[in-house]
Amino acid sequence: MVNGRVRITNSTSNVGKYGKVTGWISVDDAKAGAGLRDQTTDSRGLTKIVIDYASNVQAMAVYNLAQQLDLVAPGYYRSRYIDAAKTAQYIEIGQISAGDAEHVTTLCKKAAIEYKTAA
Repeated sequence: MVNGRVRITNSTSNVGKYGKVTGWISVDDAKAGAGLRDQTTDSRGLTKIVIDYASNVQAMAVYNLAQQLDLVAPGYYRSRYIDAAKTAQYIEIGQISAGDAEHVTTLCKKAAIEYKTAA
């Protein structure tokens, strides 16, 4: 995507890669064509997970899982230190799919991390 436009390539093997550009369409047209809605306004079936307190060890486990689920780069995983010594973190993950949420909550249960979910 460049300047609000989506690149059209000449082959499915070029999707996500640098290659010959055969045309451009607007992001809104691409979303409409695919039947997609903007996630910020459409949260159907999506879950937000909030962890009010996680030690750095617990937070690293959650972060590693979020990376495996590809939630970090798009910005679905957010955290911040909650104490001056930087020994504990507040974590928000979401809005994410029910499947991804199940993976995260399973880890939280195994690691005894308290969490809340919201639709």
